[in-house]
Amino acid sequence: MENSAGFGREFSMLRDGVEQPIAALEEYATQVCEADLRYQELQQIQRLVEGNDEALDPLARTAADTLAVAEIEAMSTEVATVAKNFSTALDRASTAAVIALPTRATA
Repeated sequence: MENSAGFGREFSMLRDGVEQPIAALEEYATQVCEADLRYQELQQIQRLVEGNDEALDPLARTAADTLAVAEIEAMSTEVATVAKNFSTALDRASTAAVIALPTRATA
């Protein structure tokens, strides 16, 4: 009986020695297939981008124009605020000058 138990262990070790590399090769094949799919997707995206340069340029310009409009609107608001503050300061300076300076007699 010892012989059959030893044979069973040897057979199990032999089977594991064959199954483990096969499992590793199957996993490798799965990863290669996955990488191939990603590569095909990348190539498709590159073809789409290369073929759409003419369509993307106006889109990029439109996005830049939209950004420029927003910046111009922000600057306009800022200029209006500065102009209002300047007018207020000028009015206050005029009022202070009237109070501080003597009036001239007109002849």
